[in-house]
Amino acid sequence: MVYRPPNTNVNSFISELEIYTKRCRAKNVLLTKRCRAKNVLLIGDTNIDITKNNATVESYERILAANGMTRKISGYTREEIRAGTLVQSCIDHIYYRGNPETIAGAIIETKISDHYVVAASIRSPNTAFRVDNEEFTYDKTQTNFVKLEEILSAKLDMVTLNEINTVEELYNYIVASYREACRHAKSINVSKQNRNRLRKPWLTDDILKQINNRDKVYKLWKRCTEDQDTKENLKKRYKVIDN
Repeated sequence: MVYRPPNTNVNSFISELEIYTKRCRAKNVLLTKRCRAKNVLLIGDTNIDITKNNATVESYERILAANGMTRKISGYTREEIRAGTLVQSCIDHIYYRGNPETIAGAIIETKISDHYVVAASIRSPNTAFRVDNEEFTYDKTQTNFVKLEEILSAKLDMVTLNEINTVEELYNYIVASYREACRHAKSINVSKQNRNRLRKPWLTDDILKQINNRDKVYKLWKRCTEDQDTKENLKKRYKVIDN
């Protein structure tokens, strides 16, 4: 998973990406098993619009291609209205290195924000699988935030932090402390759920209904962006979802 905030330096991001992808290909570099794996999936929001033809996109895709990564989605992943104009871009990406028959990328045209959902389906080429509508069990991880706060408060006291000499050491200590605290504050429960009910508790039937209504109005507006009534209706729908 990768995310580059829009206000960060894109050239620095591309340089770091090049270093990482080269390391993943190196045979004699001491790396984690995950990084040495033959199959590599890169998925996330880089805020680089690959529908544009410019030096940034060319450099970004050249580095990925040189390290065996191929693009799996090419359509628009973000559509928003700016000053009454529809602005489209592809800033959410899926790149993959491995057997092309084992992966499929998709853009799911239902959204809560201005981004569409992107998805990657990966399977073994020699393994058949079956999906049914019966109940299944899964591990549900829960975080005890009270315990998390207690652990972090004990570890991240000012006396300890002031004894650290460099910014790099301070960063590594904070990250390690947070990871350790998260590990100790988590509990895993085995739950049962119907396959047709895979949704977050906050995603109620009413919210889903409002999202579907907004998407219908949005499709109507795309057909005729000059229709002011549809435009105003769409604005109201977005306000309903935001609230």
